[in-house]
Amino acid sequence: MRRFGTEISGNRRPGGELSSEARAAIIYAHECGVSPTKMATEFNVARSTIYSTIKRFREHQTLKSLPRSGAPRVYRYSTIKYTCLLARREPWLSLSELSARIPSHPSRSAIKRFLRSKFLQRYRARRCIPISRENARKRVRFCRNWRAERYNSQLQSFIFSDECSVQRIPNLNGQYVTRLRGEAYRQGMVQVKAHVKDICQMVWAGIWLGGRTKLVIMERDFSEGQRGRGGGYTTKSYLKALEEEFIEHYEPGTIFQQDNAKIHRSYVAQRWFERHGIHVMEWPPRSPDLNPIEPVWRCSPPGIAEIEGKFQFNLSALPPALAYSCEATNTTPSVFYVSNTDRWVSFNFILGASVQTPIVSIDDHDMWIYAADGQFVQPQRVDGMLIFSAQRYSVLVRLKDKPSYDAYTMRFSNVGGNQILSPRPCFGTLRAARLTPSRQTRTHSSTRLAARPIAQSSPLT
Repeated sequence: MRRFGTEISGNRRPGGELSSEARAAIIYAHECGVSPTKMATEFNVARSTIYSTIKRFREHQTLKSLPRSGAPRVYRYSTIKYTCLLARREPWLSLSELSARIPSHPSRSAIKRFLRSKFLQRYRARRCIPISRENARKRVRFCRNWRAERYNSQLQSFIFSDECSVQRIPNLNGQYVTRLRGEAYRQGMVQVKAHVKDICQMVWAGIWLGGRTKLVIMERDFSEGQRGRGGGYTTKSYLKALEEEFIEHYEPGTIFQQDNAKIHRSYVAQRWFERHGIHVMEWPPRSPDLNPIEPVWRCSPPGIAEIEGKFQFNLSALPPALAYSCEATNTTPSVFYVSNTDRWVSFNFILGASVQTPIVSIDDHDMWIYAADGQFVQPQRVDGMLIFSAQRYSVLVRLKDKPSYDAYTMRFSNVGGNQILSPRPCFGTLRAARLTPSRQTRTHSSTRLAARPIAQSSPLT
């Protein structure tokens, strides 16, 4: 630290804060009658700094830095309080919905600051199935009995079973809720999950202490009573899976566990268990999470190949020109005309190739994916997307506010080894033009393009 009264270095950073010693030297020089201009030159500061230092010392009688007031409050305390009360009253509202409900319409980051001031935060909601009070009491009694030592010694004689569905889309998308840290399972903070399934394939399996069954693919029942629904999974499908894999592993004295699905509790199923002498365990209702096999479904079982099928793939059987070469096209690239008065344009991309896998991108433009294979999704902002065979994506492209361009290139780059780099556009161009009502979007198709996607555009206002 520099001593009092010594010369101040000329390497001082301009605009930096003065130290207490420098302020003391300025006050002493002022009392000695030194002019502010000379002091500014000696201390390498502006003359206004000399005046403000002298004024501060006269008003506060201190050489230390004064506490700063900080950034001015933009929102009133009543707005912060109303935001937190609204989030507690309706915890399922998103940040955008909260902003729309508040008169001042604060930003998302401002709402997060409001919530943090009251120790609130956005968490992903825990999921559960609908359950009544009576079923909840049965679950508690069942768990207390299982904690007894007499049941722990019988674990080796239990076979736990369950079905799992492999489907296209999840049953329920995860939602966020505004809550405190310890309110994960509070009533009103849990997302109720309904058993509504999309087009799926059911599989069955069983586990026990030290062993497991194979993965059994359940067959749909297309009998007379099921044809109206297109074929579903019935007791006949369930019993056929048990006869295929369960019977050979069952031993006398073993206790079999299953949930309370209708195909498990039907009269035909009960008679089948009695005929084979199988002791079925009493299971509490609405309790799939208590089954030890549930965490196993999240793993990749060794028998996953039984679902995918045993297919032989021989790359040498394909024509060499299909996978290792590319024939350039001489057709005119497609041109998509959009009005420079529109803000957004929508494209539907469908890949009709079999081997090539392109990456779709538009120069200097981002894309928002809002649908995949006909299913609407949460919009995702990407600068390029990978399309596989027969996949379909719907995207939104935001146009430039003041277009100073003639055209932007729409690129479909192949990720394989047969990609040919060329200065020409890979597929088409996005061109801005003032359109008349009679002038429609003009496209040029290419029949010789190896990986030719089908693109459709429509302006959005």
